[in-house]
Amino acid sequence: MTSPTGHDIVTRALQGYRRLAPSSADKRQPVTLEMMRHLKDAIRSSSMPHHEQSLYWATFTLMYFGYLRVGEVTCPATNRYDPRRTLMSTDVQDQDSRVTIQLKVTKTDPTGQGHSVALTATGRSVCPVQAYRKYMAFAQFNPTAEARPLLIHQDGRYLTRRSVEACLHRLLEGHPDQLRINTHSFRIGAATTAAGNNVPDRVIQRAGRWKSNCYTRYIRTPAPTTLNPYSNG
Repeated sequence: MTSPTGHDIVTRALQGYRRLAPSSADKRQPVTLEMMRHLKDAIRSSSMPHHEQSLYWATFTLMYFGYLRVGEVTCPATNRYDPRRTLMSTDVQDQDSRVTIQLKVTKTDPTGQGHSVALTATGRSVCPVQAYRKYMAFAQFNPTAEARPLLIHQDGRYLTRRSVEACLHRLLEGHPDQLRINTHSFRIGAATTAAGNNVPDRVIQRAGRWKSNCYTRYIRTPAPTTLNPYSNG
């Protein structure tokens, strides 16, 4: 094994500094495990129909545990979708204790080679597999037989970015971080929580599908937790 060069040492030091002191221009805060629990409680106590509750909770957990961007799970309009880009029901496989999502196109994969995201059941109150299965029970369609957008409202409208953003802000009303949380905060939270659990940098980079060390800008001051979005343990 070769010794690290001066350049390697400087690079690692800079990455460590970014973790502790992210860019001051980015005021977005991470969605933490504690906030996920807050969101779940807020959804349960809301006046939304059970279908809508399961829809949004499934969306939030998929985004958090899968490091997903909101555009990777939603449609461009409530009555329009692009099967070449939209997350379809046939893009998800549910087997045993795991749900696997096949993303057709991602921001760092403009050629459309795709990327597979595996989510494992946690056995806890915040669980992407449990949330997905509960939503599918309300959706009442066969995901292997019907190629349709995965996330759909009770009245048949497709889930959009605007709808997710509006619901998130409504659920966080009165929360001290309300104005600093948006849909990208789930992705920030996934990276931050993983770093807080000492997940290796290369694993975080691969899980979030980052092509460079720009992922370090997503990591806020890590706070160790008992739940790791990458390992789903």
